[in-house]
Amino acid sequence: MLILLACCTLAVSAAERSGAIKVVYFQDYPPFSSGAGDQVQGAFVDIMQEALVKRMKQPTIHSGYPWERAQYMVKQGDADAFVTVHNPDRQRYTEASSEILYSDEIRFYVRKNHPDFNKIKTFTRLEQWIPYRIGSYIGAGWTKTSLGGFNITYFPLSESLYRSVAEGIVDASPEVAGHARPYILKQGLKDKIAEVPHSFDTLRYRLCIRKSSNFVKLLPEFDKTLKAMRHDGSLAEILKKHDL
Repeated sequence: MLILLACCTLAVSAAERSGAIKVVYFQDYPPFSSGAGDQVQGAFVDIMQEALVKRMKQPTIHSGYPWERAQYMVKQGDADAFVTVHNPDRQRYTEASSEILYSDEIRFYVRKNHPDFNKIKTFTRLEQWIPYRIGSYIGAGWTKTSLGGFNITYFPLSESLYRSVAEGIVDASPEVAGHARPYILKQGLKDKIAEVPHSFDTLRYRLCIRKSSNFVKLLPEFDKTLKAMRHDGSLAEILKKHDL
């Protein structure tokens, strides 16, 4: 027991020991976050920079990683926080802000020449997708939570995911519209991939900090800061800058 307690005590990030909170992001999730390591940028990074650094005067390290790895880093103590949906799995090891940074709808994306396209575009219930091959990215929490038992293929990058939809490797992919729409356009796939009109869920993104991190105590102040940013229009400005 003493050894276990010692290990738990040591399981803090280097950033935490230096007084900086380390926030990790999905490195391939534009416009919210993109870029590996300290090259990460995007709407979520800008919001964290404005709230934590500029307004709360909290030293912060922003880093981009593959999403599954980023979540593991927070869980294991190699990072302190991430910005994502506070689903049941993440609730086990993080506390989340009450204030929401951004919310968006889950839509499904399917290739336009799919043989069932006319039927698929009328879907309004998740169970209607059960017969189809669904693509998602590794670490996607909504897919794991909402599509248990479905035929899922996971991809490491958004680019490979959407190209697999366009090429018929998978039948469709669920994703938040704010990410999928510009990404599909940027990759030149607008003529090949269509958005199913119905919304299948709404995702609400929050700052999630590991329960054992010393920085979890920042959440009440962060909530006040984000609320102020919403009221003074700066949060909307950041989102608008990234076409959200």
